[in-house]
Amino acid sequence: MNRTSLLAVALALMTSVSAHADIAVEEMAPELRLVFVRNIQQELIARGYLIGTADGAAGPKTRAAILDYQREAGLELTGKASKDLLDHLKFALPRISAPHAPAPYPPPEMVRNIQSELARRGYYSGAVDGKTGPTTRAAVRAFQQDAGVPLTGALDERLLSEVRLAGAAIRSPTR
Repeated sequence: MNRTSLLAVALALMTSVSAHADIAVEEMAPELRLVFVRNIQQELIARGYLIGTADGAAGPKTRAAILDYQREAGLELTGKASKDLLDHLKFALPRISAPHAPAPYPPPEMVRNIQSELARRGYYSGAVDGKTGPTTRAAVRAFQQDAGVPLTGALDERLLSEVRLAGAAIRSPTR
């Protein structure tokens, strides 16, 4: 069977699965399971949750990526590939993407500037030393949440601009 025929069969089978949303992936025919899991992996890769290739195998990396997605989307944490998960990945709005990992070593001068600006707003109370530690990261997350900006955790030019340009009302409630 050529690839086009296999995909056509898999899509037909997936359409029939839609009437049975609670069918377990483990109960699917191997060919369908492969295509089904590969589709989930492709969606996870597109959103930054899975590194690697979509191979159709629901291994530990795929389960971890599913759990991360479910956590961010506020879904039940199962770590399992399912029709409901694929539907959520494809159709839920707003689209959920993986938080971007912060840069591991931002320049100390930038960190000092960010610490200083966060301290001015009452979010940071540590030493303005240019070192990225847990106190700095917690202050960044608190500011980003209060300011309604993406929760990236990254200490970069974008964050510095956001802190400097935020309205006067964006201050730590504990200050």
